[in-house]
Amino acid sequence: MLNHAAELVAYNSQDELIRFLQSSYNSKMPESGRMFHVTWTTDKNVDADFAVSTPHHMNLPSIPENVSSKLKHLFVKRAPNMIFCREI
Repeated sequence: MLNHAAELVAYNSQDELIRFLQSSYNSKMPESGRMFHVTWTTDKNVDADFAVSTPHHMNLPSIPENVSSKLKHLFVKRAPNMIFCREI
């Protein structure tokens, strides 16, 4: 969905992106594993469709239990050097 929004930003007007986001927001979320479908009207008064399958909640990826201690050390060591952004 984010990729589609990025394509709308790159190749279409901002108004079409806003229509897509409003239609997505107002659409009912399907059960897990089903299709999420959004229809909106483009700048040229043509109906556009977007459909994507939603992930099944029992098949989401997880962090493996056997992550090496070197990798854990790398994350801990670099954490203080990371830049955190927040809205002001």
